[in-house]
Parts: sequence; structure tokens; C-alpha cells
Amino acid sequence: MAAVMTVCREDLHLPVVDPIKLLLYKNTASFASYGEGWRTLPINVDDITGFTRGNEIHINPENTRGKKWGALIGLLAHEYGHTIEAAVSKRHTTSWFGEGFATWIAARTLHALGWQDYSVTLERAKFELINSRPLVSLGELDWDWRALRQTSKGYIKTYGTAFVAVDRLANRGGFPAMMQYFESGEFSKSFQFSWQDLQADFETYLSGPTPAKTADITTIKKPEWKLGDQWTYAIKRRGDEPMRSQTVIREERFEGAASYVIRVKDREFFYSKESLEWMAATNDGKIITERDGPSHDFSWPLTLGKQWRKGFAWKDRETQEQRKRDFLMIVAEIENVTVVAGTFLTARIQAYDSTSGRLMREYWYSPITKWLVKFRDYSEFPFEEEELANFKTS
Repeated sequence: MAAVMTVCREDLHLPVVDPIKLLLYKNTASFASYGEGWRTLPINVDDITGFTRGNEIHINPENTRGKKWGALIGLLAHEYGHTIEAAVSKRHTTSWFGEGFATWIAARTLHALGWQDYSVTLERAKFELINSRPLVSLGELDWDWRALRQTSKGYIKTYGTAFVAVDRLANRGGFPAMMQYFESGEFSKSFQFSWQDLQADFETYLSGPTPAKTADITTIKKPEWKLGDQWTYAIKRRGDEPMRSQTVIREERFEGAASYVIRVKDREFFYSKESLEWMAATNDGKIITERDGPSHDFSWPLTLGKQWRKGFAWKDRETQEQRKRDFLMIVAEIENVTVVAGTFLTARIQAYDSTSGRLMREYWYSPITKWLVKFRDYSEFPFEEEELANFKTS
């Protein structure tokens, strides 16, 4: 909490909420009873982790178990943003602006503390909105927030839209204009442009060519791997070793299908020769995880704008855990990307959760390196990233 307040005061130059109260509850029942009196109302609080009331931040620790520090800091920063609004606001402002401001505060705080770069957070939100068209108008967002939140892709329509809109306002008017709006409730006077101007700017910002193309090539074919092909990655993930190498060590049939075998430390991974999709992983010759059905990681050849479904199940034989995946895959860009190993022409493949619409993973495949030069996983917070450091292919 002190870190959040310091960033807001020193980096963002926002007002200090003093005093501030942080209340932590024993369990969900206590949170419901003493936090907001929800126990007597027809509201399910099981999925509610926190809320604010004036200068009070109420947190249900039972819903934070297992979450990483970055996610917890983001939660506190979001709620602290609401206390700033409550302390400064003297007039009614739009509900989406308050939620967008709080989400913006969280993103800026995580950037300042080194957890997740702000540009990555904004880029992800922008892609999610572009791929969840039609856009929600800001007017509709203001009077129908709760209903929109419960619809398909509700998070993107509400928090995603509000966050990107507030980012646009921050670029246009900065912190003083946002504080003035909280104080006066007069939008045009605070930001020096109208609601109509903001809506037009917002739609223009999200109307750029999608998918984007920054290179002449439009089709990328499937590669052929050879024994000895090797890729070494720089791992940008807290708690992991900084480098990891993977090498093609042999070809083998796995459950009747021709496959490449890649060694990573003491584990071996099987990839289909036909499609390069992951099939299974072994440790000391024993299968530890395997897919159930084709995973459709790629759809060759890769062409700009190509889409396909990636739906499959996998099983962890050690824990007996089973999970299903259902993604919409999109070749979003053909672009040059610079990583540790150099600059390469790549196909940027994005994986969107078919239900929520959230961008979960991104893969940058290069025909020069014959494999990925960059990978991001947004399913954990903060996101995990790997970059190609060096490679050797035949």
C-alpha cells in the first residue's frame, strides 16, 4: 500500500488521500457482513475481491490466495484510485471515467514498480477492443455499465473501453485536467474539448488497419527442422533462470504420428512434423503431459489476417489434472521485430480466449529462424515473455 501511495504521489503527482484506511477481512462471510452489508442483499460477493467507500479500501483476502504480488499491487492501486476520486470529486462524473481512471492508476503503478510495462498493458487492451468490435459508445458505457459487464466479453466492453478512453484523455489533458474534471464535473471546461470530440478521437484511435502489415511478404510456409537445430531464449520471468536452450535431438513416431523430439534440460517435447503443434512432454522417458486431439497451434501457410480455432484438451499425468483450451487464433501482423538475437521478419500470431475475448498469448514466428523469436503469455500476472537470444539452424 505504501508503494502504491508513493508512486501516485511522487511519479504521477496525484493528491494524497490522508487518512487512508485499509480493511482486511477474515473470510468472505465477514467481508460480506461488515464490508458492505451484502449478506442481507441478493448479491453474490464470492467473486468480489475489493471495493472502496470514501477513504476506506475493503479487501477480501480469501479471494487473493495464490495470486502473485503484481496482481495484488494492481488490486490495491485500482482501489486507491477510487479513493483519490472520492477525495477530490465534488460533482458527478461519468461512472466509466472513475473505473477507467482506477484501471489507469493500476497500470501506471505497475509500470513504475517494474512489474509490467505500461505500453504492453495499453497495447493488449487496444488489440482486445479492435478484435471485439463493434465498439461500445462512451455514452452507452455510462448508463449501462452493470448490464454490459454481464455480457459476453463484458470486461473488454467495460474496463477495457474505459481504460483506453482515459489513456486518450491523459494524453490530451494530462493529470491536471483529470483532477479538474473530478472537482467540477464539467467535461468540456476541464479537457477543452467536447464529449463528441472524445468519441470521435476514440473511434479513430481504434480504427487503424487491422491486421497491420509492415513487410512485403504475405505468406509464410511451414519449416523443416533438422537434427541439431537449436534455439536459446532469454527468459523475462521472475523466478526463472535467465536463459533456456532447446535442441532438436531426433525424429520419432509418437502414437503413430511422425514427430520431432526437442530436448530442454532433462525433458523432451514432441512436436508434430506435419503441423509443428505440441503433442506431449516426457521426463526420464515417462510421459508427464499430453494433448487430447490436435491443438492447432499453427495453420500453415501463415497469411496476413488468417484466423482459425485452437481447441484441445491436455492432461497432466502426474497430477491427473485436465484442462481445456478454446482460442481464436489470428495472424495479426507481418512485421519486423527486434529481439536479443537481432531483427527478423515475423508473423505475429495472437490467441484470444473464445469466451472472454481477452488476449491470452502472442507468438512471433520467423521463417529465418524456423521457430519463435518472441513469446508472451498474459494468462499470469504480470505477463511472461521470452526472446530469442541466439539460434543455429541447418
